[in-house]
Amino acid sequence: MENERAEQTFALRLSPEAVRTIEEISRLRRGAAVAEVVRHALGTEIELLRLLEDGARIIARRPGHGPAEIVFR
Repeated sequence: MENERAEQTFALRLSPEAVRTIEEISRLRRGAAVAEVVRHALGTEIELLRLLEDGARIIARRPGHGPAEIVFR
């Protein structure tokens, strides 16, 4: 890319389900803007992919439950 630091604008076509998901994430993040939701999701995605590529397992634990592996497909 010519200038990797320059912001770019993208137009996306999203399914109604994807829009609902973005709206829910925005609500859970106390009204975060759509751009912020997408930036955060991309950062999370790349970090998870790097961990999985290195052979890591992602484990979650809910209160009152044992650990469970999260499997990404």
